Amino acid sequence: MLPCNGQNKAGGRSLIEIESDTSEPIIILPGEIFFQTTPQQDSAYFQALRTRIPSSTRFSLDLKRFEPDLRLMGELNKGTPLDIARKNLDLPSEYFIPSPHEFALYELHQKLSTYVPYIRTSQPFGFKANLSDIGKLLGLVEDVSPVLTYDVDTYTDVEVVVYSIQARVVATIFSGKQSPGKYTFTWNVRDDAGRIMPPGDYIGEIRIGRSKFIRKRIYIP
Repeated sequence: MLPCNGQNKAGGRSLIEIESDTSEPIIILPGEIFFQTTPQQDSAYFQALRTRIPSSTRFSLDLKRFEPDLRLMGELNKGTPLDIARKNLDLPSEYFIPSPHEFALYELHQKLSTYVPYIRTSQPFGFKANLSDIGKLLGLVEDVSPVLTYDVDTYTDVEVVVYSIQARVVATIFSGKQSPGKYTFTWNVRDDAGRIMPPGDYIGEIRIGRSKFIRKRIYIP
């Protein structure tokens, strides 16, 4: 046995021992053994510990020796050229959404391509909206379209119906329970029997629970 000051208190073994039937040194670490090594591996490790070469130098040399194998494994993990092409084609739809910078360049190039001196050929930059939308936003124009929009705060019963001016239910668009969120329904100007309603005024009513009611005037030209 080689002289060694360190002893394993758990098993009473020295850190470095030599078997009686071989001259190869075997490194026995203290504690529980999870795997078994061969004498050749232990001998190589013991010889590496006795060398005066720094660990960083040995690591660099070993890395250069195994670099071709690591590079080959990396190439194999990439897949075939067909697999790479399929992966490149399978892109999320968000990648194709133009950025604000691209929107601005599009507007600028469109304006420059249709430029005529002293003649206005395109709309100016900025927010674009119809006059009817601006009037609805300012409250100057009433929205009489058959589009009904509402918000639900809690899970409750909701009923969306359309009345005639005689207070008679013409069409039931929806009746049931809904989760919290924003909902939009568009009336197809037909009654429950499928008949097209005559022109005139109608009332769209949204009943949310037992206490909230939303009414809107609908006009069919």
